[in-house]
Parts: sequence; structure tokens; C-alpha cells
Amino acid sequence: MLLGKDSFNHKTIIVNQDFIVRLIALGKYTEAYQLLITITQTKKEVCSLFNLALCYYYGEIYQQTIYTLDEVLSLLTITPRNQALLPVDKDCKTILSKQNQSECYQSGITDEYFSYFPEIVKDSILRIKVDCYLHLQQWDRVFEVGNAIRNKGYKNVNNAILLAESKSHKN
Repeated sequence: MLLGKDSFNHKTIIVNQDFIVRLIALGKYTEAYQLLITITQTKKEVCSLFNLALCYYYGEIYQQTIYTLDEVLSLLTITPRNQALLPVDKDCKTILSKQNQSECYQSGITDEYFSYFPEIVKDSILRIKVDCYLHLQQWDRVFEVGNAIRNKGYKNVNNAILLAESKSHKN
């Protein structure tokens, strides 16, 4: 699927979402950023903005990451039409438990991924925001955002809340 089209130096930029996700997976955040910033100037879409937020996050530009993720949340409409069709058996829950301990929430997304897993994308947004607030030492925001998904067993969220609790008690 095409992410966007824009004029830049008299050339048309047409970018495939899979290409952006590959760039991010390869650690090519600068290149992904350059494409995404051009695209998002004219068209605001969930996947483009989420992937742009990942670029800001990688660059440790935490306030802009939060701002961009808030833009994504404002566009988010979750219709679990496809997710309900997918199996959730014992093995799936075991894999999910392991996955919740990883940093896969920092991976790029496509429209197709979002269409099947909208709740996971929303949780990823909140997990990244928790990380940003942690880096910014905004303990009250760590609690506020983290508590919304605390019961899901995400390692980064639970660790951030524990750290925020210890820092809050010292003050």
C-alpha cells in the first residue's frame, strides 16, 4: 500500500509502507524519518504517524514522540472485526506472554497489521508513551498512562511503574 505522494525537488515520492517498516527494522531511522516527514505534512494516517513517532523515539526526541503518538490516538478507531476471527488458544497465550516481555512494540506497522491488531497498536502507543515519560522523569504521567495497561503484563510498563513508585516515594 502506498503511504503518500508529495512533490519534492520536482520529483514525486511514492512510498510503500513495507519499505518504511523494513527501514525501521534495519535501524535506518534517518531515511524512514525523511520519507515520513514529507508524507505526513500532507496526509495524516495512523501508520505513517506511528512510524514517524518511532523515529522520534529512536532519536530520543521524547516530547515530539508523545505529541505524534497523541496525533495517532486522535485518529485511532478500533473495530476488532478481524481480530475476533483469529484463534487465541493456550499456545497463543504462551507466545503472547513471552512477546509482552520483549520490545516488539517499538516495531514499525502497516495498515494491514493495524487492521488485524488494532488493540495491540493502541497498547504499543501507550507503552512508548510510558517509556518517554520515564525518560523525561514525569512520574505522574508514567502512572497515568501505565495504569491503563498495567494488567496486561508488559515488562516495560510494569518496570516503569515500579521505578516511578520508588522515585515518587523519595520526593
